[in-house]
Amino acid sequence: MQKKLSDLLGKEVVNATLKAALLIFVSEISIMALLDALNISHSNLRDLLDASLLVIITSPSFYFLIVRPYINAVELARQNEIALRDKEEQLRFVLKGSELGFWDWNIATNEVQRNERWAEMLGYSYGELKNTTKQWTDFIYPDDREKAWKSINDVLVGKAQSHKAEYRMLHKDGGFRWILDQANVIQRSPDGRPIRMSGTHTDITEIKRSEEIIRENSVRLKSILDNLFAYVALLDTRGVVLEVNKAPLERAGIRREDVIGQYFYDAPWWKYDSKVRAQLMEAIKAASHGKATRYDVVVKMGDDYLPIDFQIAPFFDNSGQVIGLLPTAVDITDRKHLEEELNRQAHLDYLTGLPNRRSFIEQGEVELSRTQRYKTSLSILMLDIDSFKQINDAYGHQAGDLVLKKLAMIFQEVLRSIDITGRLGGEEFAVILPETGIEKATEVAERLREVISATEVALPVGHPIHFTVSIGIAAIHEKNAKIESLLNDADKALYRAKETGRNRVCT
Repeated sequence: MQKKLSDLLGKEVVNATLKAALLIFVSEISIMALLDALNISHSNLRDLLDASLLVIITSPSFYFLIVRPYINAVELARQNEIALRDKEEQLRFVLKGSELGFWDWNIATNEVQRNERWAEMLGYSYGELKNTTKQWTDFIYPDDREKAWKSINDVLVGKAQSHKAEYRMLHKDGGFRWILDQANVIQRSPDGRPIRMSGTHTDITEIKRSEEIIRENSVRLKSILDNLFAYVALLDTRGVVLEVNKAPLERAGIRREDVIGQYFYDAPWWKYDSKVRAQLMEAIKAASHGKATRYDVVVKMGDDYLPIDFQIAPFFDNSGQVIGLLPTAVDITDRKHLEEELNRQAHLDYLTGLPNRRSFIEQGEVELSRTQRYKTSLSILMLDIDSFKQINDAYGHQAGDLVLKKLAMIFQEVLRSIDITGRLGGEEFAVILPETGIEKATEVAERLREVISATEVALPVGHPIHFTVSIGIAAIHEKNAKIESLLNDADKALYRAKETGRNRVCT
């Protein structure tokens, strides 16, 4: 549009100039002819007319060389000013809609222009702020000033392309607001020096508060987890370790960085046994598909092997998608010891450590079945401590307990490892002698009786005491015999030994 207007104006000037030149030229000839006819001198007038004609003829060149560029420059400046005002208006609308504070720094004059939002972020009205950078510096929280200026100076000296910093600014209410400040140099001198810098302020106080809450919760959760006796980890859906608490690391003597970012099944706890590792891999696969798995397993913690109650479960997002895996484990060493102790107590006599009646019968049935299958011999001894009530009455129950324990020790010294002993109750004991006929069983019984009668039992106070036993023997004599029937036969033989004077063996 501007070019068309200029071209049209140029044509009009040329036409007018040509018409004026032609008019002056015709007029000059007519006037000169008239003056010649009247014999009037006309040299001065001719010079005046020639000068006028010369001006008119050269005026188009003057226009195109001087007037027209000037007109173009003025028009371009006007158009640029209109465009700049439009852009500034658009920028104001954008900044107002985006809740951004805006600042524009003329580095040469050290003047700063800001918008209303910049002031409102800090609780001030637009009119309360002065256009100086010093005021901006004063608003920055003292501990953050050096950091903020360093970021800006790095841009000014060419160390960084843009300024981006998070820092605190003092609020009118006495508190502070977290600000994200971003800026670029938008104008430089011909030699490259920055002369204008513009940027935006974003209030990120709420974001920082949320981050702080998350950080505090994370620290609190980690503190809780690190103080748990349980072993806890966090995995992604592939089984890669994202986090682990302190307990398993300290117990195994390994560093956190040795397991973070690694597959959980490659941790030292599991790699000692390929079956244990494979079992874990199956559990991870099941958890990644939304199924929890729990089982007892032994893991390697340093040089020790530790029984744990292990569980790995998925956790889900709001849409029900598995977004991670949560393995947890508890050291069940004490529980295993308790189970073993309860099992021992269920099968062993608490005082002598020998199998109790129930356990003795169970082992006896197994041995009897083997004897019958292979058609070998088997004998049973029934023993009863002679006058045991008198020992308790004379020396106390503590002495009686010492006698019972001593008898159990003699069994271990005299009998074979394949022989089965048990305390059936009170002062009554039994011994199963596998692959032993009645004659050999009698020899064993006599040796027992002799060792027992020669044994002294030391008491805490006073002289040591002696005790004797009576023994009854029964041997398997039919293929369908039962342990209970053999015990009954041996008990009858024991009764005869007691009836005939005690401290003796009967079959």
